[in-house]
Amino acid sequence: MGRKRESAARSSSQHLFSNQARTQSNRNKTSVRFDDLYEAPVVTQGQPKSRRPTSENTTSKAFRNTNIDYPISTGSARLESTSDHLITVFVNGVPSSAIDISDPGFLIFEYMQQMDAVVENQFPGPIKALHLGAAACSLSWAWAHKHPESRQIAVDIDTKLVELVRTWFDLPRAPKLRIRAQDAYDAVLTAKPESFNVIVRDVFTGNATPAKLTTTEFATAVKQALTNNGIYLANCADRPPLTEARQELENLKATFGIEQIGLIAEKGIINGKRYGNLVLVARKANSPTNNENNRENLNNEPPSLENPALARALRSLPVPTAIVTGAELANFLAQRKVNI
Repeated sequence: MGRKRESAARSSSQHLFSNQARTQSNRNKTSVRFDDLYEAPVVTQGQPKSRRPTSENTTSKAFRNTNIDYPISTGSARLESTSDHLITVFVNGVPSSAIDISDPGFLIFEYMQQMDAVVENQFPGPIKALHLGAAACSLSWAWAHKHPESRQIAVDIDTKLVELVRTWFDLPRAPKLRIRAQDAYDAVLTAKPESFNVIVRDVFTGNATPAKLTTTEFATAVKQALTNNGIYLANCADRPPLTEARQELENLKATFGIEQIGLIAEKGIINGKRYGNLVLVARKANSPTNNENNRENLNNEPPSLENPALARALRSLPVPTAIVTGAELANFLAQRKVNI
């Protein structure tokens, strides 16, 4: 797998990416389902094509850089084309990001689709987001594509990779998207209080999230950086018996409260039948006070994580998933049967 990256990339990088991951039809897109570390992915139907295509110049620019090995601060990176408009970015030989150049608003990896469903449910308009583990900025580019008024910061520990992705892709420019070379832990600890309404963590060293990013101390720093009602989305790759996911959820519960956290994944993963990605969700509850600003915030409060619309959106994804909250999440943490 090459040199390990400190506080860098990627859950989905633990899987092999099929050249047959999408159809060539414009009628529907596809999503890659990773059933196991070395199993072939199952191709499923996906979202319709966006009405906001990118320019021909954007496409040709990216494809001119494919099939070349680039030295980066933590090893090497390579772009490969798996269709006439899909680019996969490999970091140290494993897939780190996947981008549809013809439609950056379409997300290839399922866990990003799940995160997107949560954000669309909670904040259907422009957002202020911090992305930890930027890689090629798949998710931040998709959100900028859908909501151009959003303001986002993406950080990655690899200085050279940060420089290269700007040359490879026509990513949105500041202030829409700022990309920084920075350690994920430091980025959160130095963030101004209540700076973001969305924080995403997609950070791995080898096949595990760095321990310092799963602690109650880190969760507390995330909470401080979130606005009232802000959402924290963490990508957790785990295998049965899901010990790491449970431990991190316990830390999130201690920080945010059991009523403000959730778990999103396929049923087979939640039930401990196989390895996979789980999206951990935490919401910073609005703190009611007597001032006028907070009364207005309470009136405009997003729906809870238990709202039916979110559950429907997750079930409707190319690979259907479930969200576990409340009493069922307590069952999950206690290793009891979860009814989903």
